[in-house]
Amino acid sequence: MKYTLKLILGILIISQSCEQKQTETTLYLVRHAEKDTLFEGDNPPLIQAGYTRAEQLKELLKNEGIEQIYSTKFTRNINTVNPLLSTLNLDVKIYDYYGFHPTLDSIKASTKTTLLCGHGDNLLPIIAHLKGQPPYESLGHNEYDNLFKLTILSDTSLVEVIKF
Repeated sequence: MKYTLKLILGILIISQSCEQKQTETTLYLVRHAEKDTLFEGDNPPLIQAGYTRAEQLKELLKNEGIEQIYSTKFTRNINTVNPLLSTLNLDVKIYDYYGFHPTLDSIKASTKTTLLCGHGDNLLPIIAHLKGQPPYESLGHNEYDNLFKLTILSDTSLVEVIKF
């Protein structure tokens, strides 16, 4: 009887410790690279500095274990992640610019290391949605050098800012 009770108690302790283990997901967030600000329309292309930055992003992340890459439908975003997509032989997954909540829930549940390319006005709300503390109140119109690394735990996100 004593042996059975100890066995049951041991199983309960092990199962509780497994339940308490937090899942962890790594999410990199980047704003699209430098765009043509003289372009008339809502889908401006990258300028040469933007293509250079896209190459820098590839070099920075190519060995970070990225398993999936999300982007909005805009040319500037897709061209920002294209060098990394090609290097890692991945396909881009398109997400809704403002309706990003289902995509984030999917990323968090997958526990895959992910890159998400967004815009100056949706990256900080994404960090907040994932229970992280946005490091800035806003991003400037010409601010393209921030890469945010989020370590997403079950109840919070740790945010690291990488300048590149």
